[in-house]
This record gives sequence, C-alpha cells and structure tokens, in this order.
Amino acid sequence: MARGAVVVVLSGAWERGGPELLAARVRRLHRPAHRVIRADPGKARPGCSDLAAGMAAALPSVDHS
Repeated sequence: MARGAVVVVLSGAWERGGPELLAARVRRLHRPAHRVIRADPGKARPGCSDLAAGMAAALPSVDHS
C-alpha cells in the first residue's frame, strides 16, 4: 500500500477471528493511509444489523463510515 492512500474497507458483517484482530489490522492500515473509509453493502437493507463486533472494535481507526 502506498503511503497516503485512501483505503476502503468493504464490511458486510461477515468476520472471522476475534474483534481484537480486526481492530489491530485496521489500526495498522490507518497509520500510513490518508483516509480509511468503511462501506457496508447491507446498510440499505431494512432490519439489517450493519455492525458486527469486529467492525465495532475497528471503528476508532475509521475516518468515515
């Protein structure tokens, strides 16, 4: 990844591993990135819970959701 890149995390609440792992990986992405943006394709569906535990833990490192 190039320093200063805009990173888009496509998150559909399908996660593997513990929330701590995803939070650590997104923090690592955030350091060299200009922006980290979260996109959730399921957000438009009525009644869809758009935030799994891992993504909730990673949100402090996301600039825009």
